[in-house]
Amino acid sequence: MRKSIQVCILLMMINSIAIYAQNIKGKVVDISTGRPIPKASVFISGSSIGSNTTKTGLFSLKASIDGNVDLVVFHSGYKISAQKIKLEEYKKGSIVIKLTKKDDQSDSPAIPNDSTNRGENNKRFSNFLLGNTPFGDKCTILNAFNVAFNFNKEQNIFRAWSGVPIEIRNSATGYKVFLVLDTFAVNYNTNSTFYKGYTFFKELQNEASKTKKGRKKRHHNGSNSLKTMWLENRKLAYLGSSLHFFQSLASNTLAQEGFELARLTNNTAVQIKPEDLQATAIENGAKQVNFAEPLQVTYTKALEDPMFLRQTNSKNAPKAQVSIIEFKIRPSIIEANGQLRNPKSVLLDGYMTWKRMGDILPIDYKP
Repeated sequence: MRKSIQVCILLMMINSIAIYAQNIKGKVVDISTGRPIPKASVFISGSSIGSNTTKTGLFSLKASIDGNVDLVVFHSGYKISAQKIKLEEYKKGSIVIKLTKKDDQSDSPAIPNDSTNRGENNKRFSNFLLGNTPFGDKCTILNAFNVAFNFNKEQNIFRAWSGVPIEIRNSATGYKVFLVLDTFAVNYNTNSTFYKGYTFFKELQNEASKTKKGRKKRHHNGSNSLKTMWLENRKLAYLGSSLHFFQSLASNTLAQEGFELARLTNNTAVQIKPEDLQATAIENGAKQVNFAEPLQVTYTKALEDPMFLRQTNSKNAPKAQVSIIEFKIRPSIIEANGQLRNPKSVLLDGYMTWKRMGDILPIDYKP
């Protein structure tokens, strides 16, 4: 049975559009009192660009990306603020972000938390969120106890939510990822998964591993062997990913980057050229796509992972990585930084959906 996943590309990230650093300055205040809020987390979703506010509520971010982004502010006791901004509009000015205090009753989900199957739900959530890939297996959810679950037997839908950012440690790519989860739902009737959220990436500062004698050996951030492994794994995660594809589409480099395209008509693949996607430039370097048929995307510069073949019960030798992309809402708009303006506008299937949170990278990643 064909499996498909609808992915929030707010979690995704970009390379070729990094052009110059620009400062985003602002202040975070309480909407009722106007008082500054210190120690609030401010970050660009899907990136490693972020900071905390000062005692006077001020923040400053140095962004080396362009286009429209989601600026997210989080502070315990307040509702999360997420607003789309145009970076170029804040080159010289500043922004004031007003937070509203949480109402414990009104902000609680309207669905009950299933606490009876905690272990099973944790495993199910981790598998769908992190993925069953070599890198997904190297991820750990550090605060899984903060995640609530519900399985609706009538609808056959599994849901998860959290009132605080979910912290994920990825020892394969060297990131600690903070996920502000907005929506997570697995529909077993349609074999589809949809998750949407805002992520912030932080470099792991050090690692600890045990020596043969059982003592811990500390590797610092500058450790050549560890850093080299992280850099190599990041490149592996990037190549052929949905991030790589949408970046290449935005920068008109699909063919150069190794992507071959075909339209699927009655299950028959007919090869097309990138210009056949009808991707036209709009404001701020974004592209809009009006392609109506399912698009088969083949990444020719890497083969399928053996783990993927085992999980799909394939007896064939590894071949080029094949994915299916459907532009469900047209036009689908891809920002200059490779993110989807509307995460629900695109449906992914195939190899790209095998790679999930364990393989994503920040938008300011440079291969």
